[in-house]
Amino acid sequence: MISILVFYLSQMVTMAISISAAPYAAFIGYQIIYFMYHNSRWWYPLIPDISYSFIFSTLLVALAIFTSKKGDTRLLQVPAFRWMILLVVMFALTYFWASSQPLHLIALDDYVKAVVIVFAAYTLCTSSKALNAYIWGYIASAAYIGYYGWHLGRTSAGRLDSLGTVDSPEVNGIAAATLPAAILALHKFWTARSHLERAASVVCGAFLVNGLVLMNSRGAFLGMAVGSAYYLYALYRTPGGDRSIKPKVMGLAIAGALSLVVVLDESAINRFMTIFEQHQPTVEEETGATRIFFWKAAIRMSYDYPFGKGYRGFFLESIDYIPGYIAGGGRRRAVHSTWLEVLTQTGYIGLFFFVSMLTASWLQLRAVKKSAIPIKDIERYYLAAALQAALISFLVASTFIDRMRAEVLYWLILFAACAYRIYLRPATPIGPEHGAGIKASRNPAGSAKNLNLPQGGFEPSRITRRRR
Repeated sequence: MISILVFYLSQMVTMAISISAAPYAAFIGYQIIYFMYHNSRWWYPLIPDISYSFIFSTLLVALAIFTSKKGDTRLLQVPAFRWMILLVVMFALTYFWASSQPLHLIALDDYVKAVVIVFAAYTLCTSSKALNAYIWGYIASAAYIGYYGWHLGRTSAGRLDSLGTVDSPEVNGIAAATLPAAILALHKFWTARSHLERAASVVCGAFLVNGLVLMNSRGAFLGMAVGSAYYLYALYRTPGGDRSIKPKVMGLAIAGALSLVVVLDESAINRFMTIFEQHQPTVEEETGATRIFFWKAAIRMSYDYPFGKGYRGFFLESIDYIPGYIAGGGRRRAVHSTWLEVLTQTGYIGLFFFVSMLTASWLQLRAVKKSAIPIKDIERYYLAAALQAALISFLVASTFIDRMRAEVLYWLILFAACAYRIYLRPATPIGPEHGAGIKASRNPAGSAKNLNLPQGGFEPSRITRRRR
């Protein structure tokens, strides 16, 4: 009953806040609905069967349209969004030669909706406070998966089941969706300004990591290792010459390793160690090693269809490309790689757009990090590093599953775009034709304590008002 109470109470609170005070709270409500996803929960028969996500997505878009008149929200100013739009257009064009046009049309509809929600959330994110709320909304709502899995327990197969979301129904997909939240929880622990915030990051992080262990996803294990290593390295290399940071980072790494020892069990360790096993699959046995054959088949398929074959293109055509002597041969199979999923669905052009979108997001975050060094805004530096680490972790995990249109991937791109907008884009000019110019200029490029703001950045209005 606690889940039902949280499900409804969170919706009422975020809806009330979004309408009365902070419009960006609507996206937090949407995040909660996404991860709680009542359709796959045991308490589903106890509540009305209505589309809660549709209510919040409609509210989100309506608020974005209403507030877009009061600020500079030009989407094309964000490099990653330009590539995102091109990718959606390319995916739409593949409808004309897709293997299954009806299936492709359904996927296109869902894809466009997800991108529209991202654009609406970006429109409403006009301050570091809003971005921080987005990140906390993601961490807290993803932690529910760990909480739910803790109560659910593993199946006889040694993994969690029946806890996925609308676009991540199976365990590997939901593991990839919650993985970046664990990295961001680590970031919140490191940068916490209060004991309450640090305690919240510990509780959420514990549920997230324990959930990942229960899911037993090898790709998620690799993503966690790579993402956390990158973030710890960024902390260790913090510019500024503060010698006390390096011992703290080493202590954090040791504490994290000890925490893993506590939550890891024999099942998780044995499954992770299978990554390093040398094994030749047989016809009767399908293992992770068979994915190599699927990947090779996808590359061969791309020679015949360089513009892709639309949604589930590889699945529908794989019977002609997977050898019959391995497990999965002679029947349709998924490609089990986001990169090759993009290639087989949208072709080489779509893959170029996809990689460019991710590269643009990475470069945006790198620019945010660099902008923090001259003004010694260490919080901005840590935030950009954490978002980079979260993006890396997801991409590593999604290398072994099909996650081209995963909503969480586009949330990570959204977070990068919001950071880029808040910290680097100049303020909207003030004038009769820019009625919201004054309001937009109230978002300084750094925190209020940084007086030496770079030229061309946001107007330090908060400091200016104090001096006046």
